[in-house]
Amino acid sequence: MVEAAAIAFAKSSAIFVGKKVAEAVISYVVNKALDRLPLENEDLKTKLKSKLSKTQAMLYGITLQEIQDNQGLVEWLWQFRDAIQEAEDALDELDFFDLEKVCNRKAESSSSLVPKFMRLQLSVSSNNSNSSRKNLKNALMRLESVFDDAANFRVVTGHGLHTSPQRNEGRIQDTTNRNETTRVLATPVFGRQKEKDEIIEWLGVEAPGRDSKLSVCAIVGGGDHRDIMQILNHHVPPNEDLELRSVAEWIVHNLEGCPFVAKVIGQYLRDNTDHSNWNDFLNKKVCHLDDIAPRVMEMLRLSYEDLTSEVQLCFQYCSIFPSHYKFRMEELTEMWVSSGLILQSTKGNSGQEKIAREHFNILLKKSFFSLIPRELHPDPSTDYYVMHDLIYELSCLVSSEEFSTFKVTKCNTADVSERVRHLYIEGINSEAINVISKSKYLRTLIIANEEWPLKAGLADNLKKAMKGITSLRLLKFDGHGWFDINDAIAELKHLRYICMSATNKSNLNELFKLFHLEVLKLLTIEGEEQASVSDLCNLANLQKQYLPKTALSRVPHIGRLTNLRELNGLSVKREDGHKISELKDLKNLRKVFVFDVENVSNCSEASSAELSNKNDMELLSLEWSNQHNRINEQILDTLVPYKRIRHLRISGYKGFLPPLWIQRKVLTKLVHLKIVGCPKWDKLPSLASLSSLKHVLLEDLPNLKYIGGPD
Repeated sequence: MVEAAAIAFAKSSAIFVGKKVAEAVISYVVNKALDRLPLENEDLKTKLKSKLSKTQAMLYGITLQEIQDNQGLVEWLWQFRDAIQEAEDALDELDFFDLEKVCNRKAESSSSLVPKFMRLQLSVSSNNSNSSRKNLKNALMRLESVFDDAANFRVVTGHGLHTSPQRNEGRIQDTTNRNETTRVLATPVFGRQKEKDEIIEWLGVEAPGRDSKLSVCAIVGGGDHRDIMQILNHHVPPNEDLELRSVAEWIVHNLEGCPFVAKVIGQYLRDNTDHSNWNDFLNKKVCHLDDIAPRVMEMLRLSYEDLTSEVQLCFQYCSIFPSHYKFRMEELTEMWVSSGLILQSTKGNSGQEKIAREHFNILLKKSFFSLIPRELHPDPSTDYYVMHDLIYELSCLVSSEEFSTFKVTKCNTADVSERVRHLYIEGINSEAINVISKSKYLRTLIIANEEWPLKAGLADNLKKAMKGITSLRLLKFDGHGWFDINDAIAELKHLRYICMSATNKSNLNELFKLFHLEVLKLLTIEGEEQASVSDLCNLANLQKQYLPKTALSRVPHIGRLTNLRELNGLSVKREDGHKISELKDLKNLRKVFVFDVENVSNCSEASSAELSNKNDMELLSLEWSNQHNRINEQILDTLVPYKRIRHLRISGYKGFLPPLWIQRKVLTKLVHLKIVGCPKWDKLPSLASLSSLKHVLLEDLPNLKYIGGPD
């Protein structure tokens, strides 16, 4: 469908986007690296500082047209990115050993029984740091060599002479800023009636009476079925032919909420009212219709080029997933951050996460994602998104060698470049492992394996291949049979993100020495009752963790993980290190599940959790075990959540009354309410005042008689 020239342009554009992102990160990496070099390398520092500014000027001047015309320049850009990544890895390794030293010193100060062993550990860390400094120096020397090559390009081609974006003809410009205009648009706007009325009301207010602040109206996501039908009807007026009207309804259903496609299809069908043309849209996908697909793709490409370079990169990342993959915003934005697609923020990871969410919402607003109707998936509390076929095709088209997918059913290792940074593998076999072993620059590795278990010898070969992907930031193993490879994973010091659908207890504790880890998801652990998990609290940077309840219940002092934002299980016990007071210092908690609440001793202990002060909290789940008989209703009254919480779950409570903070309706922003197994409750307060409430699940409340009824 797509012409060779268009493919070549798209690939050059993808390299240009990568250049723009590298251009933004080079100063940060080099300056941080220079700060970490020992004093005896002053000469190297001076030369790099001088060459940095000249190389930045050269990068700034490179145009998209020059990338298309000059393969040598493309090769140099890849060498430049490789050198930057090598320097990043060396810096990251130094940071790793700094974190290891801090961890060892804490362990030494808390125990006087093994001082000799700890001194040995500190000595090893010191030696590792010295080795890492040598690696950093070598990386910077390579970067200097790449800078020198840039000087040669300036001499030969004149690059670096441009001083302003206006003089760079052919560049793709970031166009996030727009001037306001009073020009009346000829194209009508469909849907969003509430938002349109609000904007019109603003426009009707005379200037003296207006608020001095800029008014903002959030409009997020694609249109629903009715909105898409309006777009189609605008271009194809409703037909008297009942059969055509029925076909139109099905066409809209198949468009997956994408207004781009609806507009182009409407324009086409207006001039082609023959039944056979309309039925083509029911029997074929849009991407297979030669008259339509190129026009839709052109509109999508123009919308894509209007994105900033960083948002374009995030969109390209989506190309590694299978077609019709169901995305969750939270999971995808975690991956963008962990894989290094979001530039460093002065606010740390939380700032990067916010930026990633903003990028996602931009793509959603521009209809690159479509929201799946909740009735089509089993969990109404979670939103899932999908990419329309043509949008997915666009993501593959504009992606460079940096992003790739490998399917074992279509074994062609030549399709995956050795320059690949982000790789998704469907299935696992020797060819897939060979691809991994050749991909030394990998930042993302996702393997979806349906085999149970891994075939003989594959696990050992996979472990060997993993030794060569030392730059890896994100590792996700879906499916079955990921056993006995924890020791190989533990060697990947740069990892920020680990997700394994199934593993076992073998060498599990080794994972808790990956000090850069921010996200850890181990959904199933075979033999979790005997698994060694006590060192989880070594992971000072950990922000999100998902471990099975039994394993997590044995982790003491979870409150030491002060960066935690999501805790999927605190099993309250009456022993130090397991009390609900462990939540006190977790100031950034966004989601928390608390089990065995009956073990909270008194109101003072409940109050010490300080739930109401956690201003980022969105979800709270409180669960009592089935065995408990102790009832202290004042304890539940004391566990007051943050007032703007969105998700609340109460389960297994044997008290007679709902907590006062539900009765008094203080949770004004509540969206999801789930109450399960509270057999003695006979009434609930009215929920009508909770204007944000969308989903209510009441289960196993045998004595419930009233909701907002008689006192």
